[in-house]
Amino acid sequence: ISVGNTADEMQNLDSQIKLVTKSNEQFLAVRGRLREMADDNLNDISATISLYTNSARALQNMGKSQEDVLKFTNAISLAMGVGGKSAQEQAAALRQLGQAMQSGVLRGDEFNSIAENAPILLDLVAKSLNKTRGEVRELAQEGKITADVVYNAVGSATEELQKQFNSMPTT
Repeated sequence: ISVGNTADEMQNLDSQIKLVTKSNEQFLAVRGRLREMADDNLNDISATISLYTNSARALQNMGKSQEDVLKFTNAISLAMGVGGKSAQEQAAALRQLGQAMQSGVLRGDEFNSIAENAPILLDLVAKSLNKTRGEVRELAQEGKITADVVYNAVGSATEELQKQFNSMPTT
């Protein structure tokens, strides 16, 4: 039964990727990159693909390319590794962030989940806006932490996140 469940889940994940890619070649390339990313960054493949597919819709509406979406997903994946939370907490945060990116704004339950399970993401947003975490919470309540704000905050921190991730011991 578990082999069947795993096969079903992988088929579902592939279907999600197909919905946001334009050709079979692009699907295969993206799927390969996401699997490699999840492995390299020690993250759950299901959560990584969900973040990617939800983010792809939002970021493509912002005029971002497939490569931009992959880079964003990788940076978030690195942040999860640096953040030091459990795999289950990281997966929950990735799903909530993906939903927030798809809706275009980070607030409410998504904000609370990320604050609890991935506070490093709020720190990145706070740093990019030159605000405290409390001020970021207020901005979120006002609907001002948009997908664009999150994208820019994470993008500007990618290099530092990679350095931090590389310096961490594998557990």
